[in-house]
Amino acid sequence: MDLKSIAHHFIDRLSCGELEILEKIAVGLSSDESEGVRVGTTCSGIESGIMVTKALFAAINERFSRSNVRVYGAFAAEINPEKRQFIIDAHGEDVEHVFGDVSCFADETAYCYKTQAYVRIPKVFLKVSGTSCVNLSRERSDRADFADCYSEGKGESGHTYKFGYLKAIQTTGAQVTVYENVLDSSYALKDGDLQEHGHAFEFSKCCSSGFLLPQRRSRVWGSSCQDESPSEYGLQMRLSMLRMQGSMKFPLDSILEKDLSQVEPKSTTLISHITAVRKICAKRGLDVKQVTLDTAASASRGPEWSHGLLTCVRPSHNIYHLGLKRMILGKEMLLAHGIFPDSFRNRAAVEALLQNDSLCRDFAGNAFSTTVLMAKILCTIVTRHSHVSKQRRISTAGSGTLGSASASASSAFKEESQDSPTPPGPDSQVPEDGAAVVGDSSDPPDAEEPPDTTDVPKTSGKRGDNGKSKSLTIKKKLELLQILKELKESGEYKYPEKAVMVAKHGKDGYFQGAGSKNKWPAARAKYHWDTVAELAPKVAEKFCETPNWLRERLEIHGRKGNGTYKISGGIYDSVDAVLSEAVQAGMELNTCSVEEVLLDAIETYNKEVVAWREAREKADLAALNQLCDSGASEEEMARMTEEQLKARESWPSLCNVGKTPRALNQLALDFCTKYGYANYRQDKPQKHLPRDHPAIQRVTQFLWMTVAEGEVNPKLVGHWDQVWTCLFEPMKRCLWKTGEGRKDSLAAYPARQVVRKVIQERFGQNVQIPKFEKDKTWVANLADVSGYSCQNSVSRWRMPRTTTTVSWITGDMGFAYVTVPEGSVDPKEMKAMNEEFEGMLVIDSSSTDSHMWSGPTCIRFFENLTIELRKRRAAIGCQDVSEKALLFCDRCTSHLSKTYLDLRRQWASQQNVLLVGTDPTADVQVPGGWGLSSSPNDAWHGHFHQLRMAYMRAAMRLPLNPLHCNLVDFEISCAGIPSLTCPMRTSLCADAWALQNVAKLGSGKTLLWAWITRGYLEPQVAADWHFE
Repeated sequence: MDLKSIAHHFIDRLSCGELEILEKIAVGLSSDESEGVRVGTTCSGIESGIMVTKALFAAINERFSRSNVRVYGAFAAEINPEKRQFIIDAHGEDVEHVFGDVSCFADETAYCYKTQAYVRIPKVFLKVSGTSCVNLSRERSDRADFADCYSEGKGESGHTYKFGYLKAIQTTGAQVTVYENVLDSSYALKDGDLQEHGHAFEFSKCCSSGFLLPQRRSRVWGSSCQDESPSEYGLQMRLSMLRMQGSMKFPLDSILEKDLSQVEPKSTTLISHITAVRKICAKRGLDVKQVTLDTAASASRGPEWSHGLLTCVRPSHNIYHLGLKRMILGKEMLLAHGIFPDSFRNRAAVEALLQNDSLCRDFAGNAFSTTVLMAKILCTIVTRHSHVSKQRRISTAGSGTLGSASASASSAFKEESQDSPTPPGPDSQVPEDGAAVVGDSSDPPDAEEPPDTTDVPKTSGKRGDNGKSKSLTIKKKLELLQILKELKESGEYKYPEKAVMVAKHGKDGYFQGAGSKNKWPAARAKYHWDTVAELAPKVAEKFCETPNWLRERLEIHGRKGNGTYKISGGIYDSVDAVLSEAVQAGMELNTCSVEEVLLDAIETYNKEVVAWREAREKADLAALNQLCDSGASEEEMARMTEEQLKARESWPSLCNVGKTPRALNQLALDFCTKYGYANYRQDKPQKHLPRDHPAIQRVTQFLWMTVAEGEVNPKLVGHWDQVWTCLFEPMKRCLWKTGEGRKDSLAAYPARQVVRKVIQERFGQNVQIPKFEKDKTWVANLADVSGYSCQNSVSRWRMPRTTTTVSWITGDMGFAYVTVPEGSVDPKEMKAMNEEFEGMLVIDSSSTDSHMWSGPTCIRFFENLTIELRKRRAAIGCQDVSEKALLFCDRCTSHLSKTYLDLRRQWASQQNVLLVGTDPTADVQVPGGWGLSSSPNDAWHGHFHQLRMAYMRAAMRLPLNPLHCNLVDFEISCAGIPSLTCPMRTSLCADAWALQNVAKLGSGKTLLWAWITRGYLEPQVAADWHFE
């Protein structure tokens, strides 16, 4: 293993375009005029930044035949004397200067410990920094006090960031920088940190295990470049770094020494951690001999371990290897960073370091992961100069080292460009020096300004590249028309129109044809350009067409805009009439309803327009034939034809809008805004505890420990939860008309609304309240807009019942227990439905006037749960109750009733079940408000309701489009509004169908998602169960 081979690996992961850019940059950096690549590092410990850069460009030189890039180590900075001396001894001539404290970058000069003299701080192209993490480390309990250390300069981390990174960039003039620190530094960093230095900055989290190294080391890696767009640069860097990552890595065994003496652990905490990890490995099927543990992890934090990797290397922490039964050596930690002895100039100094194990650990704990650093440098350089054209045209717009490299490379590629030339654009020339210059050949640049040397725009054969998008003002058009008239009268030009356009704009085809009879002259007469230029000269100088507000005053027919993409007010009024009637009739509607009605209305309108135009065209043709038969002259025929063509300009045109779902949705939203429709909730959410609440965390940790310690079978963990359901499932949000009508013409002018209100009050008219006054007290509840509490046509839809669902951690769905109020369902019908839905639903009476659970209801539920437990145990190959199960529920009175406490305990003992949430005297109590944040079943109950609603609307024949609703299917209530009756069997069929589809989706994917996201199951365990 060596750094140069690793560099070849990363170069291979570049795209073809990036490889071409890298080659051009390398050729430019190899020229005689180039200074090469000068590198400076601060707080990098063992000084890996310079040797990584040297290895990277050594691989680039091998990859490209004309590349010979030279890399110079300009300086290094290290405050620790012992480490500083090692840098001087091990790197030798590879590092020119070695400085001490990073505060030296506040001045132009600093003391060099290598030359023993004050020297001027050199300028560099690349700067690598690893600022102190002492205040941001997660090992500190008070790290929150230093969250603002970067902005305030508080603490050691803020000091090294201010001087070792920000100030050093300014002093050294670095064009490219790389930054590394612990994960918590991401809370202190900001994308705009380096804007004052002219840099675009980005940062992301990377783990060393994704970059070939056998170590789990997650760090924040940042980079910056001069003169880049922050948003584009950050996005490109993230995409490039993702392409560099992979699952391949060096085997951990390849860096570990064999046959060393074993050390048995003596710490009780470490022994307990090893025992816990062995159990986890046994359950996951992992080889425990490949496990490493951090010995400094406390009992409260739990074990920090990795499989096939080293845990994160820290200066003061030991790492224990379970297979080798010994501590990891310091030199092995350095190898896990990708730091190899052969990469240093002085091998003897490195060998002396390897004999000092404590110093090796210190170096390793603070060192960069060389592979991540190499990938970051490569991506930063390529991304920084990704604007270089792929057609062998080199931009000389960049400044500094790579800017001059690009200019030098242009001459290197000149010969190839002559062999396979790229045709230049009509307005560009390629001078002899190879730099593309934008401009007109007939108009050289002003002598006072240097010629423009920006990138050459790509020439394209597409229409629209002739400059016609640059609209001329009314005044400019009138001037050109006057010149055209004078040229026509002089007779000097055969094609005067072409002469005018080419002479004025220097481009053949630029506005050519605009002076024809039906173009500018026709628009001049129709839109009164001369009147506008005379009465409103400033408008003529500013606008290319007569504005709409001026057209109204000049009585010009037609407003500016393409009528093809405009919906007439008549269509909107028709849609409003349909929806208003449907809403008042009690139909549940939403935005999809508006989209469908709009689509039907537009299609109907277009059909009528097509039929009307065809009829008018036939009538015009018949009139011409009649005139021709009467013996009319050609002038009369031409006059009638011209009149017919003018009349066609006012004909209605097709409405081609809403062709895509997004466009149709936007039309629906605009319609709702103009005509006063909005979505309103039909229920009121309750308060729940957040998932990170201590009471919630206590329940979750108890369940984890119970499973981890083997007290219960991990596949026999289940949950039941009551969900309140109705006879008919209504929409959560439905459409209602507020009665405001079309959008107020003064909606954008609050002051004018107030004036109108005063005038209306003065003359006794109906007062229109200003919109901003309404919004002050507006509450978006359906009852506040004179609507019903629920907007549907099903009678007795709100007849409630309780549906109790059961799900298992394996992704399986259990039975559903439905309780209805006593007397609401006939006993014979209930028995028949229980037989019909056997295995899926159990319908029972609550024995009270309410459907809510009580103490006896819970006991009857346990009787049916016994059958479900037998099925679950049989599914895992258990025919008795030897495998213990864990069942939990949320907090409610029926679960904690002291009257039936003994019965619940007796049932749990007989069935070998650990019940959580049913014993008020237990150590672990499920808190109130636990349901929404941590209940697995509550996570998918929303899907259950949506599926119920879809089934019921289909069964009751209630389409979203009110135009497709057949009123014959409805009954008429005493209030005179449509009404429907939903049978109990239809409602229960919806329950069964919804539960089946939730369970079938992706072989239990929805249920597994609920258990995983609530923190009760790891994805890897779920995957192992799936592929058993």
